[in-house]
Amino acid sequence: MFLPYAHDQTIRRVPWATITIVALNLVVFAATRVVLAERDLGSLEGATRRLYEAQASAYQDHVRSIRDRPGATGAERPLPWDEFLEVLPRGDVPGVAPAKQERWAAAKADLERLERGNADLNLDLVFTSDFRPWQLVTHLFMHEGWEHLLGNLWLFALAAPPLEYRFGTRLFLVLYFVGGWVAALAQWPAFHGTDVRMLGASGAIAACFGAFLVRHARSRVRFLWLGRFLVTSMLRWGELSMPGWLLIGLWLVQQLMFLSIQFDLHIAVSAHLGGFAFGAVFAYALRRFDWEKKLFERRLAMGGEASPDDADTDMAVALAQSRAWRDASGYCLRALEKHPGHPVLLAIHAQSLAHVGDVDAARAALGRAIEKAKATGPTEYLLDAAKALAERLPGLGLDPALGMVLARWFEDNDEPAEALWAYRDVADSTPDHALAPKALHRLAELHVRKLDRPDLGANAFRAFLERYPDHPLAAGARQALRALPAARPASIPLPPGR
Repeated sequence: MFLPYAHDQTIRRVPWATITIVALNLVVFAATRVVLAERDLGSLEGATRRLYEAQASAYQDHVRSIRDRPGATGAERPLPWDEFLEVLPRGDVPGVAPAKQERWAAAKADLERLERGNADLNLDLVFTSDFRPWQLVTHLFMHEGWEHLLGNLWLFALAAPPLEYRFGTRLFLVLYFVGGWVAALAQWPAFHGTDVRMLGASGAIAACFGAFLVRHARSRVRFLWLGRFLVTSMLRWGELSMPGWLLIGLWLVQQLMFLSIQFDLHIAVSAHLGGFAFGAVFAYALRRFDWEKKLFERRLAMGGEASPDDADTDMAVALAQSRAWRDASGYCLRALEKHPGHPVLLAIHAQSLAHVGDVDAARAALGRAIEKAKATGPTEYLLDAAKALAERLPGLGLDPALGMVLARWFEDNDEPAEALWAYRDVADSTPDHALAPKALHRLAELHVRKLDRPDLGANAFRAFLERYPDHPLAAGARQALRALPAARPASIPLPPGR
Protein backbone atom coordinates (compact mmCIF):
# COMPACT_ATOMS: atom_id res chain seq x y z
CA MET A 1 0.00 0.00 0.00
CA PHE A 2 1.29 3.46 -0.93
CA LEU A 3 0.06 6.61 0.81
CA PRO A 4 1.18 10.08 -0.38
CA TYR A 5 1.52 12.37 2.61
CA ALA A 6 3.67 15.42 1.74
CA HIS A 7 5.43 17.41 -0.97
CA ASP A 8 8.21 19.99 -1.07
CA GLN A 9 6.12 23.03 -1.99
CA THR A 10 6.31 25.89 0.51
CA ILE A 11 3.03 27.33 1.78
CA ARG A 12 3.41 30.75 3.42
CA ARG A 13 -0.26 31.60 3.82
CA VAL A 14 -3.15 29.82 5.55
CA PRO A 15 -5.21 28.13 2.77
CA TRP A 16 -8.60 29.30 3.98
CA ALA A 17 -10.48 28.25 0.83
CA THR A 18 -9.07 24.73 1.06
CA ILE A 19 -9.97 24.49 4.74
CA THR A 20 -13.50 25.76 4.05
CA ILE A 21 -14.10 23.26 1.23
CA VAL A 22 -12.88 20.36 3.39
CA ALA A 23 -15.12 21.50 6.25
CA LEU A 24 -18.16 21.79 3.95
CA ASN A 25 -17.59 18.27 2.63
CA LEU A 26 -17.44 16.92 6.18
CA VAL A 27 -20.53 18.82 7.30
CA VAL A 28 -22.59 17.76 4.27
CA PHE A 29 -21.50 14.14 4.67
CA ALA A 30 -22.41 14.17 8.35
CA ALA A 31 -25.82 15.68 7.59
CA THR A 32 -26.74 13.42 4.67
CA ARG A 33 -25.06 10.13 5.58
CA VAL A 34 -25.09 10.14 9.37
CA VAL A 35 -28.21 12.12 10.29
CA LEU A 36 -30.59 11.63 7.36
CA ALA A 37 -29.41 8.44 5.64
CA GLU A 38 -30.87 5.86 7.98
CA ARG A 39 -34.20 7.65 8.26
CA ASP A 40 -34.51 8.26 4.52
CA LEU A 41 -33.38 4.76 3.61
CA GLY A 42 -35.93 3.11 5.87
CA SER A 43 -38.75 5.35 4.62
CA LEU A 44 -37.87 4.81 0.95
CA GLU A 45 -37.54 1.06 1.37
CA GLY A 46 -40.94 0.88 3.06
CA ALA A 47 -42.63 3.04 0.42
CA THR A 48 -40.99 1.07 -2.40
CA ARG A 49 -42.11 -2.21 -0.87
CA ARG A 50 -45.70 -0.96 -0.52
CA LEU A 51 -45.73 0.21 -4.13
CA TYR A 52 -44.38 -3.12 -5.37
CA GLU A 53 -46.94 -5.05 -3.32
CA ALA A 54 -49.78 -2.91 -4.72
CA GLN A 55 -48.51 -3.46 -8.29
CA ALA A 56 -48.07 -7.21 -7.76
CA SER A 57 -51.55 -7.59 -6.23
CA ALA A 58 -53.15 -5.64 -9.09
CA TYR A 59 -51.26 -7.70 -11.66
CA GLN A 60 -52.34 -10.95 -10.04
CA ASP A 61 -55.98 -9.82 -10.29
CA HIS A 62 -55.45 -8.93 -13.92
CA VAL A 63 -53.94 -12.35 -14.71
CA ARG A 64 -56.74 -14.20 -12.89
CA SER A 65 -59.40 -12.17 -14.69
CA ILE A 66 -58.05 -13.28 -18.05
CA ARG A 67 -57.41 -16.93 -17.22
CA ASP A 68 -60.51 -17.54 -15.10
CA ARG A 69 -62.96 -15.67 -17.30
CA PRO A 70 -65.91 -17.91 -18.29
CA GLY A 71 -65.58 -18.98 -21.87
CA ALA A 72 -61.88 -18.04 -22.08
CA THR A 73 -60.34 -19.56 -25.21
CA GLY A 74 -56.70 -19.52 -24.16
CA ALA A 75 -55.86 -17.26 -27.06
CA GLU A 76 -56.18 -14.28 -24.79
CA ARG A 77 -53.06 -13.48 -22.88
CA PRO A 78 -52.49 -11.20 -19.84
CA LEU A 79 -50.58 -8.04 -20.54
CA PRO A 80 -46.80 -8.32 -20.15
CA TRP A 81 -45.52 -6.71 -16.97
CA ASP A 82 -44.01 -3.66 -18.71
CA GLU A 83 -47.21 -2.96 -20.66
CA PHE A 84 -49.27 -3.52 -17.54
CA LEU A 85 -47.30 -0.81 -15.69
CA GLU A 86 -47.83 1.59 -18.60
CA VAL A 87 -51.60 1.00 -18.68
CA LEU A 88 -52.18 0.85 -14.91
CA PRO A 89 -52.07 4.66 -14.35
CA ARG A 90 -54.99 5.09 -16.79
CA GLY A 91 -57.19 2.83 -14.66
CA ASP A 92 -58.58 0.70 -17.52
CA VAL A 93 -56.79 -2.61 -16.86
CA PRO A 94 -59.13 -5.63 -17.02
CA GLY A 95 -59.65 -7.31 -13.64
CA VAL A 96 -58.18 -4.51 -11.48
CA ALA A 97 -60.81 -3.25 -9.05
CA PRO A 98 -61.05 0.48 -8.26
CA ALA A 99 -59.90 -0.22 -4.68
CA LYS A 100 -56.70 -1.85 -5.98
CA GLN A 101 -56.20 1.05 -8.38
CA GLU A 102 -56.55 3.56 -5.51
CA ARG A 103 -54.17 1.56 -3.32
CA TRP A 104 -51.54 1.60 -6.06
CA ALA A 105 -52.03 5.33 -6.73
CA ALA A 106 -51.65 6.14 -3.01
CA ALA A 107 -48.48 4.04 -2.72
CA LYS A 108 -47.02 5.69 -5.81
CA ALA A 109 -47.84 9.20 -4.51
CA ASP A 110 -46.24 8.34 -1.14
CA LEU A 111 -43.02 7.15 -2.79
CA GLU A 112 -42.81 10.22 -5.00
CA ARG A 113 -43.29 12.48 -1.98
CA LEU A 114 -40.44 10.78 -0.11
CA GLU A 115 -38.19 10.92 -3.19
CA ARG A 116 -38.78 14.66 -3.51
CA GLY A 117 -37.53 15.13 0.04
CA ASN A 118 -34.66 12.64 -0.15
CA ALA A 119 -31.20 14.23 0.13
CA ASP A 120 -29.48 11.82 -2.27
CA LEU A 121 -32.05 12.16 -5.04
CA ASN A 122 -32.14 15.94 -4.70
CA LEU A 123 -28.45 16.74 -4.17
CA ASP A 124 -26.68 14.13 -6.34
CA LEU A 125 -26.24 15.00 -10.01
CA VAL A 126 -28.56 13.14 -12.40
CA PHE A 127 -28.60 13.27 -16.19
CA THR A 128 -32.33 12.69 -16.69
CA SER A 129 -35.44 14.87 -16.58
CA ASP A 130 -35.07 14.93 -12.77
CA PHE A 131 -32.03 17.23 -13.11
CA ARG A 132 -32.12 20.34 -10.92
CA PRO A 133 -29.69 23.27 -11.43
CA TRP A 134 -28.43 23.29 -7.84
CA GLN A 135 -27.18 19.71 -8.26
CA LEU A 136 -24.21 21.12 -10.21
CA VAL A 137 -22.94 22.56 -6.92
CA THR A 138 -24.30 20.16 -4.31
CA HIS A 139 -22.98 17.00 -5.96
CA LEU A 140 -19.43 18.32 -5.39
CA PHE A 141 -19.94 17.95 -1.62
CA MET A 142 -21.77 14.60 -1.56
CA HIS A 143 -19.99 11.27 -0.96
CA GLU A 144 -21.09 7.66 -0.97
CA GLY A 145 -19.26 6.54 2.17
CA TRP A 146 -16.36 7.16 4.53
CA GLU A 147 -13.79 5.62 2.18
CA HIS A 148 -14.97 7.81 -0.71
CA LEU A 149 -14.97 10.94 1.48
CA LEU A 150 -11.61 10.47 3.20
CA GLY A 151 -9.83 9.42 0.00
CA ASN A 152 -11.02 12.52 -1.84
CA LEU A 153 -10.27 14.92 1.01
CA TRP A 154 -6.81 13.45 1.62
CA LEU A 155 -5.73 14.00 -1.98
CA PHE A 156 -7.40 17.41 -2.08
CA ALA A 157 -5.58 18.53 1.08
CA LEU A 158 -2.27 17.61 -0.57
CA ALA A 159 -2.80 19.22 -3.97
CA ALA A 160 -4.92 22.28 -3.13
CA PRO A 161 -2.88 24.44 -0.67
CA PRO A 162 0.06 25.20 -3.03
CA LEU A 163 -2.42 26.02 -5.81
CA GLU A 164 -4.40 28.36 -3.56
CA TYR A 165 -1.15 30.04 -2.49
CA ARG A 166 -0.02 30.44 -6.09
CA PHE A 167 -3.33 31.51 -7.66
CA GLY A 168 -4.94 33.36 -4.76
CA THR A 169 -8.24 32.45 -3.14
CA ARG A 170 -10.58 33.71 -5.87
CA LEU A 171 -8.82 32.04 -8.79
CA PHE A 172 -8.49 28.84 -6.79
CA LEU A 173 -12.25 28.77 -6.17
CA VAL A 174 -12.79 29.27 -9.92
CA LEU A 175 -10.51 26.29 -10.56
CA TYR A 176 -12.41 24.10 -8.08
CA PHE A 177 -16.01 24.87 -9.02
CA VAL A 178 -15.63 25.35 -12.77
CA GLY A 179 -13.44 22.24 -12.86
CA GLY A 180 -16.22 20.30 -11.16
CA TRP A 181 -18.79 21.59 -13.66
CA VAL A 182 -16.60 20.77 -16.65
CA ALA A 183 -16.11 17.29 -15.19
CA ALA A 184 -19.90 16.83 -14.99
CA LEU A 185 -20.26 18.00 -18.58
CA ALA A 186 -17.63 15.46 -19.67
CA GLN A 187 -19.59 12.69 -17.95
CA TRP A 188 -22.91 13.68 -19.50
CA PRO A 189 -22.61 11.64 -22.77
CA ALA A 190 -21.91 8.44 -20.80
CA PHE A 191 -24.64 8.81 -18.16
CA HIS A 192 -27.32 10.69 -20.10
CA GLY A 193 -30.66 8.87 -20.08
CA THR A 194 -29.60 6.40 -17.38
CA ASP A 195 -30.64 6.31 -13.74
CA VAL A 196 -27.00 6.57 -12.58
CA ARG A 197 -26.31 9.29 -10.04
CA MET A 198 -22.97 11.15 -9.89
CA LEU A 199 -21.64 12.47 -6.60
CA GLY A 200 -18.32 13.41 -5.06
CA ALA A 201 -15.57 15.99 -5.40
CA SER A 202 -13.41 13.77 -7.64
CA GLY A 203 -13.95 15.86 -10.78
CA ALA A 204 -12.97 19.10 -9.02
CA ILE A 205 -9.98 17.37 -7.40
CA ALA A 206 -8.91 16.07 -10.81
CA ALA A 207 -8.92 19.72 -11.96
CA CYS A 208 -6.50 20.43 -9.11
CA PHE A 209 -4.33 17.53 -10.32
CA GLY A 210 -4.18 19.04 -13.80
CA ALA A 211 -3.20 22.45 -12.44
CA PHE A 212 -0.65 20.87 -10.10
CA LEU A 213 0.97 19.05 -13.02
CA VAL A 214 1.40 22.32 -14.94
CA ARG A 215 2.57 24.46 -12.03
CA HIS A 216 4.49 21.95 -9.85
CA ALA A 217 5.61 19.23 -12.25
CA ARG A 218 9.10 19.08 -10.71
CA SER A 219 7.98 18.94 -7.10
CA ARG A 220 8.80 15.85 -5.05
CA VAL A 221 5.91 13.94 -3.51
CA ARG A 222 6.67 11.75 -0.51
CA PHE A 223 4.95 8.42 0.20
CA LEU A 224 4.69 5.95 3.01
CA TRP A 225 4.59 2.35 1.87
CA LEU A 226 3.45 -0.72 3.79
CA GLY A 227 3.66 -4.33 2.62
CA ARG A 228 4.81 -7.84 3.27
CA PHE A 229 8.44 -8.73 2.77
CA LEU A 230 8.85 -11.31 -0.01
CA VAL A 231 7.05 -14.53 0.93
CA THR A 232 7.19 -13.98 4.69
CA SER A 233 4.33 -12.69 6.78
CA MET A 234 6.39 -9.86 8.26
CA LEU A 235 5.15 -6.37 7.49
CA ARG A 236 7.62 -3.74 6.35
CA TRP A 237 7.17 -0.01 5.89
CA GLY A 238 9.28 2.82 4.59
CA GLU A 239 9.34 6.11 2.73
CA LEU A 240 9.94 6.98 -0.90
CA SER A 241 9.47 9.97 -3.16
CA MET A 242 8.83 10.63 -6.82
CA PRO A 243 8.43 13.74 -8.98
CA GLY A 244 4.96 15.20 -9.31
CA TRP A 245 4.84 14.69 -13.07
CA LEU A 246 5.46 10.94 -12.67
CA LEU A 247 2.84 10.48 -9.97
CA ILE A 248 0.11 12.35 -11.83
CA GLY A 249 1.17 10.73 -15.11
CA LEU A 250 0.65 7.28 -13.59
CA TRP A 251 -2.75 8.36 -12.29
CA LEU A 252 -3.69 9.63 -15.76
CA VAL A 253 -2.66 6.35 -17.40
CA GLN A 254 -4.78 4.46 -14.87
CA GLN A 255 -7.82 6.61 -15.69
CA LEU A 256 -7.41 6.00 -19.42
CA MET A 257 -7.25 2.25 -18.78
CA PHE A 258 -10.46 2.37 -16.72
CA LEU A 259 -12.39 4.50 -19.22
CA SER A 260 -13.99 1.58 -21.09
CA ILE A 261 -15.15 -0.18 -17.89
CA GLN A 262 -16.28 2.80 -15.84
CA PHE A 263 -19.85 1.45 -15.57
CA ASP A 264 -18.60 -1.82 -14.11
CA LEU A 265 -16.33 0.02 -11.67
CA HIS A 266 -19.04 2.51 -10.69
CA ILE A 267 -16.50 5.31 -11.19
CA ALA A 268 -17.09 8.43 -13.28
CA VAL A 269 -13.80 8.19 -15.17
CA SER A 270 -14.91 10.59 -17.91
CA ALA A 271 -15.47 13.23 -15.22
CA HIS A 272 -11.95 12.69 -13.89
CA LEU A 273 -10.45 13.18 -17.33
CA GLY A 274 -12.60 16.21 -18.09
CA GLY A 275 -11.74 17.91 -14.80
CA PHE A 276 -8.05 17.11 -15.26
CA ALA A 277 -8.01 18.63 -18.75
CA PHE A 278 -9.69 21.81 -17.53
CA GLY A 279 -7.25 22.22 -14.63
CA ALA A 280 -4.24 21.82 -16.90
CA VAL A 281 -5.58 24.31 -19.47
CA PHE A 282 -6.57 26.74 -16.71
CA ALA A 283 -3.11 26.76 -15.13
CA TYR A 284 -1.36 26.95 -18.50
CA ALA A 285 -3.51 29.92 -19.57
CA LEU A 286 -2.76 31.82 -16.38
CA ARG A 287 0.94 31.35 -16.98
CA ARG A 288 0.96 31.77 -20.74
CA PHE A 289 -0.93 35.09 -20.79
CA ASP A 290 0.67 36.53 -17.61
CA TRP A 291 -2.70 36.82 -15.83
CA GLU A 292 -1.25 35.33 -12.68
CA LYS A 293 1.68 37.75 -12.74
CA LYS A 294 -0.61 40.74 -13.25
CA LEU A 295 -2.76 39.70 -10.33
CA PHE A 296 0.36 39.27 -8.25
CA GLU A 297 1.64 42.74 -9.16
CA ARG A 298 -1.66 44.08 -7.85
CA ARG A 299 -1.06 42.25 -4.59
CA LEU A 300 2.42 43.76 -4.51
CA ALA A 301 0.97 47.25 -4.75
CA MET A 302 -1.39 46.41 -1.87
CA GLY A 303 1.44 45.05 0.27
CA GLY A 304 0.63 41.39 -0.13
CA GLU A 305 2.89 38.37 -0.09
CA ALA A 306 5.98 38.17 -2.24
CA SER A 307 5.79 36.63 -5.67
CA PRO A 308 5.29 32.86 -5.64
CA ASP A 309 6.86 32.73 -9.10
CA ASP A 310 10.01 34.66 -8.12
CA ALA A 311 12.86 32.24 -7.53
CA ASP A 312 14.98 34.88 -5.73
CA THR A 313 12.14 35.64 -3.32
CA ASP A 314 11.53 31.96 -2.66
CA MET A 315 15.23 31.48 -1.96
CA ALA A 316 15.35 34.52 0.34
CA VAL A 317 12.42 33.23 2.39
CA ALA A 318 13.77 29.68 2.52
CA LEU A 319 17.24 30.86 3.59
CA ALA A 320 15.76 33.14 6.25
CA GLN A 321 13.74 30.23 7.62
CA SER A 322 16.98 28.20 7.66
CA ARG A 323 18.77 31.11 9.43
CA ALA A 324 21.31 31.45 6.63
CA TRP A 325 21.17 35.22 7.05
CA ARG A 326 24.04 36.39 4.85
CA ASP A 327 22.81 34.42 1.82
CA ALA A 328 19.22 35.48 2.53
CA SER A 329 20.32 39.14 2.42
CA GLY A 330 21.93 38.64 -0.98
CA TYR A 331 18.80 37.06 -2.48
CA CYS A 332 16.67 39.83 -0.95
CA LEU A 333 18.73 42.44 -2.77
CA ARG A 334 18.24 40.61 -6.05
CA ALA A 335 14.50 40.25 -5.47
CA LEU A 336 14.18 43.92 -4.45
CA GLU A 337 15.58 44.93 -7.85
CA LYS A 338 12.48 43.34 -9.41
CA HIS A 339 10.03 44.32 -6.66
CA PRO A 340 11.40 47.54 -5.14
CA GLY A 341 9.88 48.60 -1.87
CA HIS A 342 8.06 45.35 -1.18
CA PRO A 343 7.43 45.20 2.61
CA VAL A 344 8.01 41.45 2.96
CA LEU A 345 11.36 41.58 1.15
CA LEU A 346 12.42 44.69 3.07
CA ALA A 347 11.52 43.01 6.36
CA ILE A 348 13.50 39.85 5.51
CA HIS A 349 16.41 42.01 4.40
CA ALA A 350 16.31 43.99 7.67
CA GLN A 351 16.15 40.78 9.71
CA SER A 352 19.09 39.29 7.80
CA LEU A 353 21.21 42.46 8.16
CA ALA A 354 20.48 42.61 11.89
CA HIS A 355 21.70 39.05 12.35
CA VAL A 356 24.90 39.60 10.38
CA GLY A 357 25.67 42.78 12.37
CA ASP A 358 25.03 45.58 9.84
CA VAL A 359 22.72 47.47 12.19
CA ASP A 360 22.64 50.79 10.35
CA ALA A 361 21.50 49.19 7.09
CA ALA A 362 19.08 46.99 9.06
CA ARG A 363 17.55 50.06 10.74
CA ALA A 364 17.07 51.77 7.36
CA ALA A 365 15.49 48.66 5.80
CA LEU A 366 13.20 48.19 8.81
CA GLY A 367 12.04 51.80 8.60
CA ARG A 368 11.22 51.42 4.91
CA ALA A 369 9.40 48.13 5.57
CA ILE A 370 7.23 49.76 8.26
CA GLU A 371 6.48 52.69 5.96
CA LYS A 372 5.42 50.38 3.12
CA ALA A 373 3.36 48.11 5.39
CA LYS A 374 1.40 50.86 7.17
CA ALA A 375 -1.60 50.46 4.87
CA THR A 376 -1.86 46.67 5.16
CA GLY A 377 -0.35 45.73 8.49
CA PRO A 378 2.80 43.85 9.50
CA THR A 379 4.02 40.40 8.57
CA GLU A 380 5.79 37.98 10.87
CA TYR A 381 9.06 38.84 9.08
CA LEU A 382 8.73 42.52 9.95
CA LEU A 383 8.08 41.94 13.65
CA ASP A 384 10.91 39.41 13.82
CA ALA A 385 13.24 41.91 12.15
CA ALA A 386 12.42 44.55 14.78
CA LYS A 387 13.09 42.06 17.59
CA ALA A 388 16.40 40.96 16.06
CA LEU A 389 17.53 44.57 15.69
CA ALA A 390 16.48 45.50 19.23
CA GLU A 391 18.63 42.67 20.60
CA ARG A 392 21.72 44.30 19.10
CA LEU A 393 21.05 47.98 19.81
CA PRO A 394 20.36 49.95 22.99
CA GLY A 395 17.57 51.65 21.01
CA LEU A 396 16.00 51.15 17.61
CA GLY A 397 16.41 54.82 16.69
CA LEU A 398 13.50 54.77 14.26
CA ASP A 399 11.55 57.80 13.17
CA PRO A 400 9.08 58.44 16.05
CA ALA A 401 6.04 58.06 13.80
CA LEU A 402 7.29 54.68 12.57
CA GLY A 403 8.22 53.66 16.10
CA MET A 404 4.66 54.36 17.28
CA VAL A 405 3.27 52.29 14.40
CA LEU A 406 5.59 49.40 15.31
CA ALA A 407 4.59 49.59 18.99
CA ARG A 408 0.91 49.51 18.08
CA TRP A 409 1.48 46.47 15.86
CA PHE A 410 3.10 44.65 18.76
CA GLU A 411 0.10 45.51 20.92
CA ASP A 412 -2.31 44.24 18.29
CA ASN A 413 -0.24 41.07 18.05
CA ASP A 414 -0.63 40.58 21.83
CA GLU A 415 3.07 41.15 22.55
CA PRO A 416 2.99 43.82 25.29
CA ALA A 417 6.61 43.37 26.34
CA GLU A 418 7.81 44.13 22.80
CA ALA A 419 5.38 47.04 22.54
CA LEU A 420 6.86 48.36 25.80
CA TRP A 421 10.38 48.70 24.50
CA ALA A 422 9.12 50.17 21.23
CA TYR A 423 7.27 52.91 23.13
CA ARG A 424 10.28 53.43 25.42
CA ASP A 425 12.51 53.84 22.39
CA VAL A 426 10.31 56.66 21.08
CA ALA A 427 10.05 58.32 24.51
CA ASP A 428 13.77 58.13 25.35
CA SER A 429 15.45 58.64 21.97
CA THR A 430 13.37 61.68 20.93
CA PRO A 431 12.01 63.23 24.16
CA ASP A 432 11.29 66.56 22.47
CA HIS A 433 9.21 65.08 19.66
CA ALA A 434 5.44 65.60 19.74
CA LEU A 435 4.86 61.83 19.92
CA ALA A 436 7.20 61.24 22.89
CA PRO A 437 4.59 62.18 25.57
CA LYS A 438 2.05 59.79 24.00
CA ALA A 439 4.65 57.03 23.93
CA LEU A 440 5.59 57.50 27.60
CA HIS A 441 1.94 57.66 28.67
CA ARG A 442 1.12 54.51 26.75
CA LEU A 443 4.17 52.80 28.25
CA ALA A 444 2.85 53.52 31.75
CA GLU A 445 -0.59 52.17 30.83
CA LEU A 446 0.94 48.94 29.49
CA HIS A 447 2.78 48.38 32.77
CA VAL A 448 -0.48 48.66 34.68
CA ARG A 449 -3.04 47.06 32.38
CA LYS A 450 -1.13 44.40 30.45
CA LEU A 451 1.98 43.51 32.47
CA ASP A 452 0.44 43.82 35.95
CA ARG A 453 3.33 45.96 37.25
CA PRO A 454 1.66 48.93 38.99
CA ASP A 455 4.97 49.92 40.62
CA LEU A 456 6.66 50.39 37.26
CA GLY A 457 3.53 52.04 35.90
CA ALA A 458 3.61 54.53 38.77
CA ASN A 459 7.25 55.34 38.05
CA ALA A 460 6.43 55.89 34.37
CA PHE A 461 3.51 58.19 35.22
CA ARG A 462 5.78 60.21 37.56
CA ALA A 463 8.40 60.49 34.84
CA PHE A 464 5.71 61.68 32.46
CA LEU A 465 4.55 64.39 34.88
CA GLU A 466 8.13 65.53 35.49
CA ARG A 467 8.82 65.87 31.76
CA TYR A 468 5.48 67.10 30.50
CA PRO A 469 3.55 68.70 33.40
CA ASP A 470 1.45 70.85 31.06
CA HIS A 471 0.64 68.23 28.44
CA PRO A 472 -3.07 67.49 27.79
CA LEU A 473 -2.48 63.93 29.01
CA ALA A 474 -1.06 65.14 32.34
CA ALA A 475 -4.47 65.28 34.04
CA GLY A 476 -5.15 61.68 33.12
CA ALA A 477 -1.69 60.68 34.34
CA ARG A 478 -2.30 62.32 37.76
CA GLN A 479 -5.66 60.57 38.06
CA ALA A 480 -4.15 57.20 37.12
CA LEU A 481 -1.31 57.72 39.59
CA ARG A 482 -3.74 58.44 42.46
CA ALA A 483 -5.71 55.29 41.59
CA LEU A 484 -2.65 53.06 41.89
CA PRO A 485 -1.97 51.34 45.24
CA ALA A 486 0.79 52.79 47.37
CA ALA A 487 4.17 51.25 46.66
CA ARG A 488 5.24 48.58 49.14
CA PRO A 489 8.74 48.75 50.70
CA ALA A 490 11.29 46.49 49.09
CA SER A 491 12.06 44.80 52.47
CA ILE A 492 10.69 44.75 56.02
CA PRO A 493 13.05 46.53 58.47
CA LEU A 494 14.11 44.45 61.47
CA PRO A 495 14.57 45.75 65.07
CA PRO A 496 18.16 46.54 66.15
CA GLY A 497 20.07 43.56 67.42
CA ARG A 498 18.41 41.01 65.24
